[in-house]
Amino acid sequence: MKPDPKPKRIKLSKEAQKDLRMMIWQKQGYSCNTCGRNILLKYSHMHHKKTRGAGGEDTQDNCLILCPECHIDTHGPRWEK
Repeated sequence: MKPDPKPKRIKLSKEAQKDLRMMIWQKQGYSCNTCGRNILLKYSHMHHKKTRGAGGEDTQDNCLILCPECHIDTHGPRWEK
């Protein structure tokens, strides 16, 4: 029996993704959701609570804005296996 296919993800346009990032960043008070440090939008990372690969969507409810350091800490160092 074949596994269920992954649901097709709706991909946002670059402009829509930029708007979403800005809305979340403003909602969080221009700071990292984890450490609270103020960050510039251009240096922020958008983190998905439920990953896109697992069917998570690009929505305000599923995304957080993190500083680069907290985003790396959230996923763990890339060199760890």
